[in-house]
Amino acid sequence: EAQALLDGITEGNAYDVETVLGWDDGPMLYFTETTALTDVTDALTDAQKVSFAASTFPETQGLAADTTLPTLPYGVTIDDVVIGTGLDSNLTYDDVSGDITVTRPASGSANVTGTVTLTVALNDATTDVTIDVTVPAYASELFISEYIEGSSYNKAIELYNDTETAIDLTGYKLALYANGSETISKEVTLSGSLAAGETFILYNSQADTAITDLGDLSDNTVINFNGDDVVALLDAADDSVIDVFGTIGNENNNNFAEDVTYVRDPAINGPSATFDMNDWIEYGEDYFDDLGTHR
Repeated sequence: EAQALLDGITEGNAYDVETVLGWDDGPMLYFTETTALTDVTDALTDAQKVSFAASTFPETQGLAADTTLPTLPYGVTIDDVVIGTGLDSNLTYDDVSGDITVTRPASGSANVTGTVTLTVALNDATTDVTIDVTVPAYASELFISEYIEGSSYNKAIELYNDTETAIDLTGYKLALYANGSETISKEVTLSGSLAAGETFILYNSQADTAITDLGDLSDNTVINFNGDDVVALLDAADDSVIDVFGTIGNENNNNFAEDVTYVRDPAINGPSATFDMNDWIEYGEDYFDDLGTHR
């Protein structure tokens, strides 16, 4: 019965909940046989609808590809879109289609930042929204874009070509530094070509089909890491570190990346031989929704 109630909930609608229950260390409702949900969306004021619609916009956003402004609930409209100074050479807005065309800075250039402001409105109710936007420059090198260390053998590493041209993968290795080792424990040499804007996924052959169906290279040596191991992208010619997930030689990694998925922050537009956890966005165990795409 509780599941039936949950299945009937529509995102954005408002509900009265009868016979509540309690909280348990966070947003967890306990449903009983007498729990009832009543849809009271029609009773929302225009101001409440506008406020909810405005809350669906992020405070910050990286834009590396063309996009379209969303259709908002309750018939709320988007008006008066203004591309701020600093972004006006990189973003173009079509007020008929709602399309935003993105022109990224060339490789080696700095990222471009600025604000996009807009007004959301319903009848006489309005509110302004400001979004801090970053348009990343094209990368100059291949980099690691996703790390998956999930349950069982659900393990994968995604590489991303964010340059403007295809990359010859024969110049690269992926290496594992196990248990705080300062030297390579295992490695795999890559091959083939990766087109601009495409990903390359190395995966464990015993992973879930949600991973293997998207994979490009099955590997059970490097892609058999645990949460305290480090994975690095190397130059195949001299084993120099191009990009790294984790700190090589750190014996106190303490399962820093166990049962988790990390996706590279879209604002990061290239590799780094020095690991910084702030460059990554954390998701839960067995999260694969972003695998195969980046940005």
